[in-house]
Amino acid sequence: MSIREAEQYLPARQGLADVYGQANLWHLSVGRTVEEIVGLPEDRVAKLGRDYLAAGVGYLANRGHDEYMQQVGTDAWNAIDTPLPVVFAVDIRSAAIRFGVPPEYVVYFPEDAPVFTVGRMPTATAEASGMIFIPPGFIIVAKEEPVLALASTAYISAQLRDYSKGRDRIDPHFLSDRADATEAHFLTHALVEYPDLPLTDFHHHILAQFPKGIASLPPEALYL
Repeated sequence: MSIREAEQYLPARQGLADVYGQANLWHLSVGRTVEEIVGLPEDRVAKLGRDYLAAGVGYLANRGHDEYMQQVGTDAWNAIDTPLPVVFAVDIRSAAIRFGVPPEYVVYFPEDAPVFTVGRMPTATAEASGMIFIPPGFIIVAKEEPVLALASTAYISAQLRDYSKGRDRIDPHFLSDRADATEAHFLTHALVEYPDLPLTDFHHHILAQFPKGIASLPPEALYL
């Protein structure tokens, strides 16, 4: 089922490479370097991160290539449509540590993709909750390699879906595999249309590990 609120973030053109077309128009004056992005006013930076995240998740929900991808996008949209904290930071690893994420965990955070994890707002009474960290590198990738930015959005959308469905308590041992398999699921489709995507070692790894995307997982790892 299409999410009406997501349509405002989506371009008229339907192609994968056009996913951030509307966000690009809204933020036409934003440069393509980390320095230019972090030099923006704080409220502008916050809107920048939310708009690009919403565009990617909304695209998966309303225009995902199959039922599974649309369901992941829809559940992720519903998760970010709640007061889920979104933190835009030059150094998301240091930022995550300030929000209570263990240092031994943040060393695995990428520099150019959103990260979903559990942290704690810096107040005395705050409880641990899901949080999204967005580095400026993600905006640059969205502008220059939009299909790869959408692939990383598929990954974080699977994490958001799992968290919203309580899977971190039901079967936490499948969380990582579901996220990897979901990104591979998206990439397998995208590579048909864009066979020359500049894939990273991580992309090659998950495509080899999950050649059939989400269908590569055992039945007990899947849920509606």
